[in-house]
Amino acid sequence: MRSVLGALALQAGLAGVIWGQEAPAAASMPRTSINAYVGLYAPVLPLVAIQNGRDASIALESAPSVRFELSYQFSSKLGVYGGLTHARSQVNHSTAMVLEGPARAESPVGVFTPTLGFVWTPLGSSRVGPVVRLGGGVKFYDFSLVEVKNGVQDLAGEFGIGVTGGTGSVRLLAEARWMPSQFDPAYLPVRVAESKKQPQNDWVFQLGARFGL
Repeated sequence: MRSVLGALALQAGLAGVIWGQEAPAAASMPRTSINAYVGLYAPVLPLVAIQNGRDASIALESAPSVRFELSYQFSSKLGVYGGLTHARSQVNHSTAMVLEGPARAESPVGVFTPTLGFVWTPLGSSRVGPVVRLGGGVKFYDFSLVEVKNGVQDLAGEFGIGVTGGTGSVRLLAEARWMPSQFDPAYLPVRVAESKKQPQNDWVFQLGARFGL
């Protein structure tokens, strides 16, 4: 939670700097663009919540993230996008997990989330303004565990809000995206987990740039 609050504070500070700058004349926004981001992947809820009083819940750690995106503007305010978010996290080895091989406290997990959706910029191509996203996709987990034979996946939503600033073919972006999903404990070798899927509440805080084509 501290990392989530820290990321929000950082983005708020950056937004204040952008908004405080003098705005030159607005330029038209390119219809097709490539967006590139770096940021923080911050899962809030555990993958598997275990409430037996003995074993720790199974959770992912916060981790750096990258995202690449292709967007197309129908108008100065409304567009569509498709992209991929990737984070390289770690999962703790709870005593509720039945694992083979040498004992380890945790192991790496690759998280891949391709999404599609709509992007709305209420102020159009003005120098600085808010940006809102609404979309969805699929979340893939790549566990480094011999007990997990196949990739793990489930549907994911994507709801984002942020600020964009710049003119011409290059614009800066600062965004927070909420990516809710579910996780099925049956994918992991857990001996005391419930059978139903458990909700996931992931955030991605990112800074990036938009390059017009």
